[in-house]
Amino acid sequence: GTLMWTTDGVPACTAAGTQFYPTVGADGSGGAFVAWSDARSGQFDAYVQHILPGGGIPWTPDGVNVCSAAGAQAPSGIVRDGAGGVVVAWQDGRYPGADIYAQRLNPAGYTLWSYNGALVSDAPGDQSQPLAISDGANGAILLWLDGRDGSVDLYGQRIDRYGALGNA
Repeated sequence: GTLMWTTDGVPACTAAGTQFYPTVGADGSGGAFVAWSDARSGQFDAYVQHILPGGGIPWTPDGVNVCSAAGAQAPSGIVRDGAGGVVVAWQDGRYPGADIYAQRLNPAGYTLWSYNGALVSDAPGDQSQPLAISDGANGAILLWLDGRDGSVDLYGQRIDRYGALGNA
């Protein structure tokens, strides 16, 4: 019951505009990685922040933008990469329908994969609500809801430390 940070909490982001749909994952050292959808630019983009065990913010104030492509991005999967960084996955609306994208950030908060994220699935129909677990090799295994066959099914895909899909 002892407060570990400030009385009213530590702000991961106080930027103008609205921040929605936060998701959080442990950093493995007593801190956390937080991802959210952020409307500061007029559309919903994906952002990530690292909060240290003592409540410090080592990355860019108000978070690191991991995707500012057209359409809305809604992060929902986040997992540490085992090398001090994080993999975040989101539902992406840059093209008609919803697809799944992901991005890896290093311990300093720099993105490591393709600009605006690595494509995980753009199958017909909507893909949504990705979750992430570690693959044990600095990448992630992603699981999401998928409407490619006219019903909602569960699909998964491994993305390696370099942003390549499959068993590379």
